[in-house]
Amino acid sequence: MRVTGEFTVASPLAPNLLNQDIAAQITSFSFTDGVQILSSSDSYRSATVSTDAQGNITSASLQFTKFTSGAPFATGTWFNRIGVSAGGSLGLVNAQCGGNSCLDVLAFLNAYSIGASNVPGTWTTSSAGGGAVNLNQRGLTGSWFQPATAGQGIEVEAFPDLSGPGSAYLFGSWFTFDHTAIGGAERQRWYTFDGQTSPGEGKASILLYRNTGGNFDAPPATDSTTVGAGTLEFADCSSAKLTYAFTDGSGRAGTIPLTRLTQNVTCTAAGTAATNEFYALSGNWYSAATSGQGITVEVNPLTPIVFVTWYTYAPNGQAAGSSGQRWFTAESAQTPFAPGQRTFQLILYETVGGLFDAAITPPPVATVVGTATIAFSSCTTAQLAYNFTGGSSAGRSGTIALSRLGPAPAGCVP
Repeated sequence: MRVTGEFTVASPLAPNLLNQDIAAQITSFSFTDGVQILSSSDSYRSATVSTDAQGNITSASLQFTKFTSGAPFATGTWFNRIGVSAGGSLGLVNAQCGGNSCLDVLAFLNAYSIGASNVPGTWTTSSAGGGAVNLNQRGLTGSWFQPATAGQGIEVEAFPDLSGPGSAYLFGSWFTFDHTAIGGAERQRWYTFDGQTSPGEGKASILLYRNTGGNFDAPPATDSTTVGAGTLEFADCSSAKLTYAFTDGSGRAGTIPLTRLTQNVTCTAAGTAATNEFYALSGNWYSAATSGQGITVEVNPLTPIVFVTWYTYAPNGQAAGSSGQRWFTAESAQTPFAPGQRTFQLILYETVGGLFDAAITPPPVATVVGTATIAFSSCTTAQLAYNFTGGSSAGRSGTIALSRLGPAPAGCVP
């Protein structure tokens, strides 16, 4: 069910609100689910919102209730309700208050979005209708970024049913920069994250991890440390948002709207799309000898491109802490893939000059620093041969024997 409407507050919302109750500030509202209309004359409203640094709404939970018979909130009283929240939307007609309250009668059903600027204080809101995208599907695997902060982004791999029937396990990597200053390769930062979904939910709770103490393509293996938590929410197959809160003392918290970098290959709202032999090669790959660093691959036959992100360390990064982290990207020439092709030529890039989750001028610069070849010998084994001619790993060359992290997906052709 699709809910649309708008509400007006007495003045623009304050910045950096966190689940703030603004019900008393609402001067008027009108919402409809296509059947009923609830407006300012109705008797009850509940509204909590969070905002960003400019006062724009980043999440909200809104409920508007009209009592149609009996005393408000009394057991047996009949009411109508319309609601929109981060969990979805609800249109409820002729429900009856139970023994405890009238507020817990149904879960929200669909995804939502909120738009418009925070001036003069009128907000429009609508639900997507038809239900949030099913997270229990391989098709969410791929590259995601925010256009405003191009040069940084995340990689996601979804493992359907790995956390139980109907529940996916999500693993990802986040390629970004130091939050304190702009600089060279020593200011690159990367994190990993994981979480699991619940059947019917449009988002997953995740933990954020940091690895330090490694060397480029060399021991020791490194262990991850938890540095925060957040949520990863998908509105549809091509748009998502990452909400994060770091616990590392930096105080960083925020929400990043995300767009799929390449074309959607197999994702559908219901999660029932066919498989694809090229796309099935996408995922996370690593060497057990240097566990704690690795690559994420997206083989996208529709764009068409092979896009690789490589999270690793400086050649002598073991004692450098976070400044010893390094990451690279690589991409193939955009030409159609040949049937059965399993070897791809890549160009290596190093990106510097960015700032954590920030749009800056000039933007980060990606420089060609070498070439590579990735060859898949099976659905679970591959080799990455690399040759760096520039950048922070200049002069390094070698071959890494890779294993897939997690099970091979359905549709993979050896």
